[in-house]
Amino acid sequence: ARGMLQVTAGGRRMTLPVGSRIAEFEVVKVLGEGGFGIVYLAHDRQLGRRVALKEYLPHKLAVRAPDQSVEPRGRQAEEAFELGKRSFVNEARLLAQFDHPSLAKIHRFWEDHGTAYIVMPFYEGQTLRAYLNAHPRPPEAWLRGVLDPLMDALATLLERRCYHRDVAPDNILLLPSGRPVLLDFGAARRVIG
Repeated sequence: ARGMLQVTAGGRRMTLPVGSRIAEFEVVKVLGEGGFGIVYLAHDRQLGRRVALKEYLPHKLAVRAPDQSVEPRGRQAEEAFELGKRSFVNEARLLAQFDHPSLAKIHRFWEDHGTAYIVMPFYEGQTLRAYLNAHPRPPEAWLRGVLDPLMDALATLLERRCYHRDVAPDNILLLPSGRPVLLDFGAARRVIG
């Protein structure tokens, strides 16, 4: 989480403070932050489980208001912000249709506080990029063990005419069991871009 709690825009904190509540979810800590959103470790207070809570917050287009809602940076940013939010929600809707062990599952998604949220299982592991940085020449058998389930997941998407368009080592999480999980479609990023 490399200093993510200090991220600010115009003196305003961009991440939600630990302990914040969004619906039935309580923020435990920041897991990751990119230019288009923030992922938190959260506690599902109704079901008593840890989850990943993803918040749509494109830093170049939006700011966090004092009441913790999200708002476009101005009239010029409104259209791109709304298009990105729609794409963010559509990605969740799309992923929720699939049940494949190598595709991230969606528990819930909704719009509130001027933005949108996605709740997924909290997957522990490391990205394929981190693994390859530590092991630059993995054995072929290991690579096949990672690629075969990913190719099967992509085939599942293609059968329904869906395209991931952001398959990259940073978007592949390796669980402790060795199973890969394909994450973020990057839909909002592409629409805004």
